[in-house]
Amino acid sequence: MNKNIVIIICLSLLFVLSSCSNTEKLHLTNAEAIITNDENIVGSFTPKGKKQKVIPTDLYYKFTVKNNSNKDITQIDEIKIEPNKKLMSVVKNTVGSNIYNMDESKLTWKRGFSEIPSKGKGTFTLNYTLGAEKGSNAYSPLPSKEDLEKLKENALDGTLIMLANKKEIARFKLQPDK
Repeated sequence: MNKNIVIIICLSLLFVLSSCSNTEKLHLTNAEAIITNDENIVGSFTPKGKKQKVIPTDLYYKFTVKNNSNKDITQIDEIKIEPNKKLMSVVKNTVGSNIYNMDESKLTWKRGFSEIPSKGKGTFTLNYTLGAEKGSNAYSPLPSKEDLEKLKENALDGTLIMLANKKEIARFKLQPDK
C-alpha cells in the first residue's frame, strides 16, 4: 500500500512540475485604445480637385507582446480583435457596422506587425477609420463626440487573437472582466 502511495505522489509531482515548466510563450504586456485624428498615425488624403486635405478619425489600438520562449516569432499572418457583446453593440450603434469583421465593415482599416524576438517584445497596431469631420466622399461623417467617447470607454472589451501560418498562436483578453 505504501508503494502505491509513493507512486501516486511521484506521478502527481511529475504532472505538476511538467505543467509548471510549460510557461506561456507569449504574454500581452500592454493594450491601448485611443480615438485620434493625429495625421502621423492615421494619414490624410486630398480629394481630387480640392486644396484642403482630409484627416480621418480612427480607433487606434496598440499592443505590446512579450515572447518568453527561446525562439523568434517572425511569421505573424494576422492580428484581430474579437469584441465582446457590449463592445459589438457600442460599435454597431456608433458606426453602423462591425468594424472588426473586414468582410462586413464599411470602413477602412490598417494594421502593423513586428516580429517578436526570443525573450523580447513586439508591437502591433490596428486602425479602424471611423469617419472624418470635413465632408468627403471617401469617408463617412464622424459619429458624435458622445458616441466616440462611449466607443473609447469600451474599446478594450474584447480579445486579441494572433495567427501565424493560418493557425491561432495566442489569445489575450484585453482587460479583466468588469
